[in-house]
Amino acid sequence: MRIYKISPVGAWFRGFAAGMAGSALIGAFLQSTAKLMPQPKEGAFQPPEREQTAEQPSETVARRMVEGLMHRGPLFGDAKKRLGAAVSFGYGALLGSIYGLLRESRVLCGPLGGLAFGAAVHGLSHGILMPALRLEPPPHKQRIAMHAYMLVAHAIYGLGVYGVYELERDPRGLYRLAAAFVSRQRVRAKIARRMPGFVPARVAGRLANAIGWFDPRRFGPTATRAIA
Repeated sequence: MRIYKISPVGAWFRGFAAGMAGSALIGAFLQSTAKLMPQPKEGAFQPPEREQTAEQPSETVARRMVEGLMHRGPLFGDAKKRLGAAVSFGYGALLGSIYGLLRESRVLCGPLGGLAFGAAVHGLSHGILMPALRLEPPPHKQRIAMHAYMLVAHAIYGLGVYGVYELERDPRGLYRLAAAFVSRQRVRAKIARRMPGFVPARVAGRLANAIGWFDPRRFGPTATRAIA
């Protein structure tokens, strides 16, 4: 019995790309729901460095690497933000590579596997690594609401890694998505042309977009012939 349907190297690189996509998803979620993020307990965490009070954890890691490990810098402004983003994406991509190997070993399969992977990443990140690096308080000093919020965020990450990896694993899925998009655009244009003249162009476009989205051909055989 073969352990891998694809080579370990292929699984690694597919997982790397899926991990970057998952990092983008969790970043978008955290940014869009920043106002809903629970506030930490007062006095639960005292940053060991003064600069941390105005930094994201990934930016703190980037600054420590540049100034403490490489003895360069100082790092501030846009450069710190860019390197912080690189740290976040690199960490998510590395974990995604591990997911790829586990997926091909049949350890994690399906959406539930993606959710389990996201929960494991949450436990590793917020239960071990970040408290050990003095980036946040230990788990027992965090609010339950904060744990729940971050668990949802990592569930989105895990599902994102799962979804993108499965698309990479079966190229036909990407082909069907591309065919569906082309079919939808054609149906939308046809509907927009048939709208009565008294309908404003913006309204006609939105109606055509909504109707075209529900076109039954976009996942059927006709959709795959649309790009032929």
